Amino acid sequence: WIGHNAPVAEAEIQGMNFIEYLGFDRNASLEELRAADAEIFNVNSGGPFDGGVPKPSSMVYDGVWVPDEDSAVSMDKYCGHMDFLIGGNYGESAMQRGFILGGSPIKSAEAFYAAPKELIGEELYNKYDFENLFPTTDEEAGFLSKHLGAEGLTGFGGNMKNRYFGQYRARRWPESKTWSYIFSRVPPGNPEEYGTGDRRDPNEMLAWHSAELWYMFASLRRNEGGENVPPIRPWTQWDVELADKMSSYWANFIKTGDPNGEGLPVWPRSDESYGWIDFADEIIPHPGMEGRKDELIREFILTDPNLPAL
Repeated sequence: WIGHNAPVAEAEIQGMNFIEYLGFDRNASLEELRAADAEIFNVNSGGPFDGGVPKPSSMVYDGVWVPDEDSAVSMDKYCGHMDFLIGGNYGESAMQRGFILGGSPIKSAEAFYAAPKELIGEELYNKYDFENLFPTTDEEAGFLSKHLGAEGLTGFGGNMKNRYFGQYRARRWPESKTWSYIFSRVPPGNPEEYGTGDRRDPNEMLAWHSAELWYMFASLRRNEGGENVPPIRPWTQWDVELADKMSSYWANFIKTGDPNGEGLPVWPRSDESYGWIDFADEIIPHPGMEGRKDELIREFILTDPNLPAL
């Protein structure tokens, strides 16, 4: 909802730079590109910044399907009045300015305390006495970094921006509703499967990007004495219950614009109160701002010049 959509001419230059990086002539025809092996375009991990050359992946402002270069203008014009359900996962990011899905690994307390000095600056770091506010150990530093990244100490997004988005929308469109969440439940795994094929070690990945989909769609299957679906996930009874509850929240929202319903913990709105909910080893509603941690993260996101003023 904030940011810049590249106009067509700018996107074309990005595309030509990328195909030149792959070894093509920058003016290669569509026929030549379509005839190439698709794996050529899947550089390394397939991430958007492989080799330091951005892989075209964002929306392009064409004046038709993407009607405005400024995302905030498009929001105001076309969907500001709508209800939103928005969130992220514990594991998608870490405390760093540039965006890397999953975040750069932090392996020590020393690295943990060095990262925010670059991210938030020494003034905020010292104002909130960061080291005493967030005590950690070498063993826990990476986990805490991922948690704080998910909550908003990151250069990309985070839960606090979603909560601010709710406050902004509540003032601008009082009838609109915004519901924010973090998915913190780390899906269970079989240790013997870690590191093979597309198997992911939950102790390293945590609640990785897309880990919530089994729960949101209630598509996991738990078979007593049989094979779970997918078989590498030894689902617990809580996973089944959480999937039932999350899918109910989403269904309620689709039907009414409000995820709340009978038998579900109350999901607080993100409005002036900054409410949100955490889907973890239990469902934890957060009705509003909570102490110095939230104050620091909110003050940090407000340094973003792209954030619309309230």
